[in-house]
Amino acid sequence: MRFRGTDPDILIAITAGGGVCVPRRSEKSSHRFIVFVGKYKKQIREEEEPVRRVVILMAGALAVMATGLQPASAEDTTVTFTVTAGPLTIAVPTAVDLGSGDPSTTIADSLGTVTVTDARGANPSAWTATVSSTDFTASGVPAIPASAVTYTPGAATATSGDGNFTPGTPAALSSTPITAFTHSAGTGSNTCSWNPTLSVAVPNTATAVTYTGTVTHLVA
Repeated sequence: MRFRGTDPDILIAITAGGGVCVPRRSEKSSHRFIVFVGKYKKQIREEEEPVRRVVILMAGALAVMATGLQPASAEDTTVTFTVTAGPLTIAVPTAVDLGSGDPSTTIADSLGTVTVTDARGANPSAWTATVSSTDFTASGVPAIPASAVTYTPGAATATSGDGNFTPGTPAALSSTPITAFTHSAGTGSNTCSWNPTLSVAVPNTATAVTYTGTVTHLVA
């Protein structure tokens, strides 16, 4: 590869390993000898500014050429991870006292917060929570049937995740489950809480004792 400097008497030759600037014999030029080795240069004689500019330009060209000769390398890494499936659970109060009332009146109070937690990572992450009840009994007296108790889920008090959270319709309890709350559509994890109300229509035949029954929530 050859380059000619600004001085017509100067001829610069560059090879892969370096270059040599060699003067042509003439009456106008003095003898100059410039050597390039790799990225380094050595000037034995510097007498003219144009030659010095050419030397600097050639040093830059050599640096670019040396960089371009370096090979590029790229390698790929395959990365994996696993999302595990958690449980679908429901949490309810352990016990609640609805209060007291006379025969032929209504005793009503909130059951306490019921919470469904869905960590299954499903798509869609749908579930239905149901509720059922035993009859309410006391020792030595007739029972008050579960159907005397109305379950009203009310609106959700807290939710997380996407999808639709829908309360069930207020209905009388029985041993057959009724819908308390549902979740439809949505993906991944979600939670829903509500605070249902239980209303007991006390029969006029009820005895003045404490009645006990079991209300069961289930989610699937």
